[in-house]
Amino acid sequence: MNTQPNDFVMQAWRQQCDGYLRAMQVLADGVSQLVKVQLEAALDVRPEKYAETWRRFYDICAQTQARLAQCMVPASAAAPNPMQAMPAMMQDVYKQWLETAQQMYKLPAEAAAQHQSEAASRSARKNKPGAP
Repeated sequence: MNTQPNDFVMQAWRQQCDGYLRAMQVLADGVSQLVKVQLEAALDVRPEKYAETWRRFYDICAQTQARLAQCMVPASAAAPNPMQAMPAMMQDVYKQWLETAQQMYKLPAEAAAQHQSEAASRSARKNKPGAP
């Protein structure tokens, strides 16, 4: 069988196109999962759910990033663990983002708890006999 140079070019082009299409599918899946989590969070607005929601966002973003890295690396050169392909800098950014989000949403939860305890003590004082 006699192969032509055009065959190699076409094969390389097909591999590139396949990689880009897989990457687009991974991005679409990631966005779809984020939207689902966001809608669930909008329906359940309890303060303790904020940290869980941001944790799920972080997990989805990390998985999507790893899958994207897998799409961009040729199969022969793929790392055994896709998470190893993700740059350490991106992991640090995601961790910092999660920690900041947890701190940010921790404050309203503490304020709500303090408000509830103050309201309970006011109610208790109000219900005491002889209270004004």
